[in-house]
Amino acid sequence: MPAHDKPPRTEPRSRPPAPGKHATAPLDTEQVDETGRKPPKARPDRQEYLDARPRRPHAAAKH
Repeated sequence: MPAHDKPPRTEPRSRPPAPGKHATAPLDTEQVDETGRKPPKARPDRQEYLDARPRRPHAAAKH
């Protein structure tokens, strides 16, 4: 039977959540500012990040 001959679906496509599971992910209880967005996570300074990485010679330097 061609697809265009099929009757429209009446049941929802997605399965209902399993028992004990939420339909949507639980909301974070983190601090939220007045616009409703979470504050950015504190990132280490780029130079500290570069210093902390193990130094390896570049692969292109081998040949």
